Parts: sequence; structure tokens; C-alpha cells
Amino acid sequence: MALAIITSRVDELDKAAFDDFCASVGLTGSAAFNMYVKVVVRDWKLPFEVKQIDPFFGAKNQPHLMKSIQQLNERDQHGIWFDEAWENYLCWQTQDKKDPTLFSA
Repeated sequence: MALAIITSRVDELDKAAFDDFCASVGLTGSAAFNMYVKVVVRDWKLPFEVKQIDPFFGAKNQPHLMKSIQQLNERDQHGIWFDEAWENYLCWQTQDKKDPTLFSA
């Protein structure tokens, strides 16, 4: 079996903590990483959950957020609420799903 080298950049404090943990359980960092790779390949998934914390700030909602921010900035310049900005604010407050593209991940 041919071996390959994987190089990864990590914070030096994280690496030191990882090495300390590995040593405390009788492993090298390389052995622990190989165990991780074997579990991923065997199960065909990461051995932990990866999730987005708040889909409101997700990529699909970014254009809506940028438009709302622009409208709010215009309101600040003029000292008034524009109808669309106010509607967006109310929609956000009530999580109204009239437009299915809003607030979705």
C-alpha cells in the first residue's frame, strides 16, 4: 500500500493541544488523523455534525439582507422609513413566509 502525505495548516496552540491529547491516550498525531480518515472513508460521512448556526445569514438570504441594509441606510439619511424597508422589517419580525426565497438557507 502506497502512502500519501496530507498537509494542513492549523493554529499552533490547537496543534499543541492536539499533540498533548494524543500523547495522553498513547497515540501520535499521525495515528489519530489516520483513525479519523478511516472512519470518514468507512462511514462516508464526517464523524460529527456540521451545521449552519443561523440560516438567516446564509448565502441565499444575502441579497435580501444587503437590499434591506441599503434601504435602512437610505432611511437613516432621510430620517424616514421607506415602505419596502418597513415591510421587510415587519416580514422579518413575524417570519412571514410570503416569499419562499426570503429567510431560507
